[in-house]
Amino acid sequence: METMGALAIPTVWRFSRRSVRHFGCQCLSNTAWAFAKLLLEDEPLLEAIASRSIQSIAQCDVQELVNTAWAFAKRGFLHCPLMASLASAALPRLPEFQPRDLSNTAWALAMLGIRDWPLLTAISSAAVPILPDFDMQALCNTVWAFASLALQDLPLLDSISASALARIAEFEPQHLSITAWSLAALAYTDRPLLDAISSASLRRMQGFDSRNLANTAWSVAGLALFDHPLMDSIASAAVTRIHETCPQNLTNTVWAFAHLGVFHSPLLTAISSSSMSTLSEYLPLELSNTAWACAALIFKDGPLSESIAKEAIRKIEHFEQQDLSNTAWAFAASCFLDKPLM
Repeated sequence: METMGALAIPTVWRFSRRSVRHFGCQCLSNTAWAFAKLLLEDEPLLEAIASRSIQSIAQCDVQELVNTAWAFAKRGFLHCPLMASLASAALPRLPEFQPRDLSNTAWALAMLGIRDWPLLTAISSAAVPILPDFDMQALCNTVWAFASLALQDLPLLDSISASALARIAEFEPQHLSITAWSLAALAYTDRPLLDAISSASLRRMQGFDSRNLANTAWSVAGLALFDHPLMDSIASAAVTRIHETCPQNLTNTVWAFAHLGVFHSPLLTAISSSSMSTLSEYLPLELSNTAWACAALIFKDGPLSESIAKEAIRKIEHFEQQDLSNTAWAFAASCFLDKPLM
């Protein structure tokens, strides 16, 4: 079957490119969805689908509008005229949208960084009355989308918070971490919900992957919750998953512990060891935040500091002002003088 699939995809690819100008709405959305689902890259095909979709947008049904938006967002392909046409077509038809349609549309806008406030506000208004019908994924995708776009819609947040609290027992680790991250990103503090997320996270900690752990730690720190049992549990779990943790998650984790002033020696040692082999992959912000966190926690690791200094010199032209300031402070606070860096 794998061989047949490998042979079939290029064939479909070629014929889709050749025939797309004759496609109707269903064929357009299905083709876009299929290629996105398979993570296939074909910019000319997406351009052709976008152009043809704009021409036939008035004939598209709700599912075709949503699937097309989802497909382009999944591939990270921002086609502004298409997205504007999809938004215009979707807005008057939102009463027809099912919960998953609303959440997927919001998710697509967020993935592409499109701050279409009229559409997002309308999505919020349409979602609030039917939130009890949202499944966990739809609920989390919706709050994540609004958080990613920094849109604090209080009626929506209040409703999502109430719905999430009532169904917290159904949340999987991913749902818990996404909800926590979204609340923190929007600086929205609902103590009963946050306490419920904390309790549920402690029960399900074994199912958290490295990203879930980092996002939850970042959220606790961002909201200044000082939840020591949860942070201790995150630290212990993170140590066991340290080798599967990417630079961004390593940095977010150590930053969170430093922000809360929680010194966990095994975790810091594990992060230091893992970072040493991956510093070349670190962005300037990640280098400066790692240096800052170690200094803030008075965690002195000469080899790590020396390696950060070398990598910072290599990438210094890409440092923002805050990165430079944090790095300088960290080396000074640690009394680690690296003359080439400074």
